[in-house]
Amino acid sequence: MNNRYYIFNNGRLLLCDNSVVDVPETLPSWLACEGVRVFEESGDAVYYMARSDQEELPEEYRWVDLRESFHVLPERVYRQAGKASELLYFDRQHRYCGICGAPMEWTSLISKRCTQCGEEL
Repeated sequence: MNNRYYIFNNGRLLLCDNSVVDVPETLPSWLACEGVRVFEESGDAVYYMARSDQEELPEEYRWVDLRESFHVLPERVYRQAGKASELLYFDRQHRYCGICGAPMEWTSLISKRCTQCGEEL
C-alpha cells in the first residue's frame, strides 16, 4: 500500500523531485493544510487537499499543471491525481445548496447533502 499526498493550488499539483508527495509521519509545517480528505483506490490511501497561499517552496518542490504531470508521473499516480483534482473541484463548486443556500456536507466520497433541506448531489 502506498500513501501519497496530492496537494493542489489553483489547479496545479505539487511535485517533489517529479513525484507526488509521499505521506510522512508528520507534515512539515510549511506543507500543512486544513481540510485534508482521503479516499482509497487500488489499495492506496490517497490524501488530497487544496492550498491557496503563495508561500515559497523548498528547491525540490514545484507546482505543475495536472496535464503537464502526465509525462512525469506513473499512470496509476496520474489517475489518482486526476480523481483528487475532480473531487476538489466538486467540493469548491458545491459548498452551498442551490435550492436553499445552506452549507453542503459530504455524505460519501462522491456526494453531498444540504444541511437544511436535504437536497443531494
